[in-house]
Amino acid sequence: MASTQYNELCEEIYVQIMERMERGYEEGGRFAPHGTARKVLQPEVLRRFFRSLQLDISNFDLEDSLLKMRQRKLYDFLAILIFTSCTIEAARTFTIKLLAQTTSPDLYALPAERKTLTEIFGEQVTPDKFMTQQACFCPIVICNKKEVRIPSLDRQCLPYLEQKVRGKGAYGTVYQVKIAKGHFYDSDIRGTNQQPKEMARKDYQSTEDMEQDILKKILACDRTCPNIVDIYGSLSIGTNYSIFMPLAICDLSAHMKEDNRTRPYTTAEKADIIHCARGLARGLEFLHNGMRTAEGDRIVCYHMDLKPSNILVFLENVGDKQGFVWKISDFGMSRLKLKSRREETDFDSWFVRFQQPRDVSASATYNRRGDGGTYLGPESLSPHRAMRTANDIWSLGCVLSIVFAYLEEGSSGVERYRERRRKHRASDGDRFFVTNSLFSRPRIHPEVTEWHEKLIKKARKRSSKEGEALRSMLDYLEREVLQPDQLKRCKADQLEEKLLDTHRKYKELENEGGLSLPEEESGLDSRLRRKRIDVLIGKKPATDRSVERWYLREPEPFKGCEISPDGTVIAFWTDTKISLYTSQSLEQEEVDIVRPAAEYPIPIRECRWKSISLTRKHLIASTSGGTFQVSFSFSFTTFIFPVPI
Repeated sequence: MASTQYNELCEEIYVQIMERMERGYEEGGRFAPHGTARKVLQPEVLRRFFRSLQLDISNFDLEDSLLKMRQRKLYDFLAILIFTSCTIEAARTFTIKLLAQTTSPDLYALPAERKTLTEIFGEQVTPDKFMTQQACFCPIVICNKKEVRIPSLDRQCLPYLEQKVRGKGAYGTVYQVKIAKGHFYDSDIRGTNQQPKEMARKDYQSTEDMEQDILKKILACDRTCPNIVDIYGSLSIGTNYSIFMPLAICDLSAHMKEDNRTRPYTTAEKADIIHCARGLARGLEFLHNGMRTAEGDRIVCYHMDLKPSNILVFLENVGDKQGFVWKISDFGMSRLKLKSRREETDFDSWFVRFQQPRDVSASATYNRRGDGGTYLGPESLSPHRAMRTANDIWSLGCVLSIVFAYLEEGSSGVERYRERRRKHRASDGDRFFVTNSLFSRPRIHPEVTEWHEKLIKKARKRSSKEGEALRSMLDYLEREVLQPDQLKRCKADQLEEKLLDTHRKYKELENEGGLSLPEEESGLDSRLRRKRIDVLIGKKPATDRSVERWYLREPEPFKGCEISPDGTVIAFWTDTKISLYTSQSLEQEEVDIVRPAAEYPIPIRECRWKSISLTRKHLIASTSGGTFQVSFSFSFTTFIFPVPI
């Protein structure tokens, strides 16, 4: 009778545990979130469980055992036994040895050792079953600013609800992971996450040379600069080493190459991007002069691999609105020097490099550190390299040159600029410098100066003030940043000041901007667009270069627009909001500012509107960084539904 009651109760508890398991039906992936066992093993359930054992010992006190379960934190231990369908004899042994008697804390600490389990149960079957299931009841907790080390995953499991690959580099793979509630401990608030938390995880293969003490100092160092990607913590499992970071929308390379992103054509949007670029110089200055350990020692960090793919784009609150923030990443795997130590430490030597075959169709931004890659300075070719902060300045100068090409001509301009550098008769691959002969000194790539001059001329056609602002900035890049002699290059704080000055000049030009078509949009496509706009507002087709202009109330520059096939609705969109206009709303008389008929803000902060499309009755919008798209009807009622992209 006792055995029947015991078995029925164990099956009931098993079902309740399974219902609370995350990824419960994935072999090797399921786990019980912290607190699961205690939620299932409520006091009344435990009373029933202990009664079903029908213990024949005089000193067993039921209520005292409930108290010891809580004090000794034995909920998970008992849940594992029940989950493995242990015998009633094993359950009695657990109750007598770990509850009824005074025991050592080592006996019930999880994850348990096989030797300890054998001592408790006095046989091998129960320990065998216990060892096969205890991992899913011992999920790892990631700790902010700290390193968590475990020898293997045979006794503990990973706390991920989801994970997917975001990218692969020379030294590791980046994943987007969602950490379960209660499995990320933040020492600043002395508590765990109350909701699932998404973040990025980069996995490396470590070598025996890893210096744990130095790495711990790096993890715990002060990283308060808004333009440096923070490190939440790290996880070491054998030779696999993971670093956790905030989740970005994308990297700068992808951001500038996005197919649906038109070139910035208002001074407000250009000013915002220059402000983002200024943040990179501020971040570089922080790496070179601003990092401190918890003990107050200065850390000098040479990034050594600064390029668009190592600059991450985040959407954050900037002042009173949301905006993009660019942050330097992968700096933790660079070369650094502690002030308290004379020698430098090259983090690359701590990790295994992945030898990936070069795809000839891959972007020229592919770079192996030290091989004279796109963003490395002329000193990278020297057999006696003295790679210092000046090399990071050169790399940032290359990035900025590309950013200004993007400001003028969008993603297509970035690609044309790359091809011109690569195919120039004096070039040897895609670099920002050339060497004509074995004995000549390196000099700035001729195509760089020619391209800069072209950008300045285009800016002058629009505005003499913009042309002068751009000329001053690009001349500074050529004279003080892309300087072949690294001793003559400016410092990061000086470059930041120049970018800040350029940003101020573009802000002063904002009042001159309005809603206009891109300069290079011409031919059949532009004529059709103008015709569709005329149809939308019920006017005769425009002729020559005329185009209807509306003054909209949005301070944030529009990313693009779409017009419905019948020309009755037009949608303007930014990264954070879609504004829908009808022919009636656009043709309001005696109104200074046209107001939209409906607005649709981005539903998830970490995402942005990526593209939109209009039919006669619906607006379809897709987001980046998410797994859904959104459909809006023209009755201005919003419908959101999950659809894999």
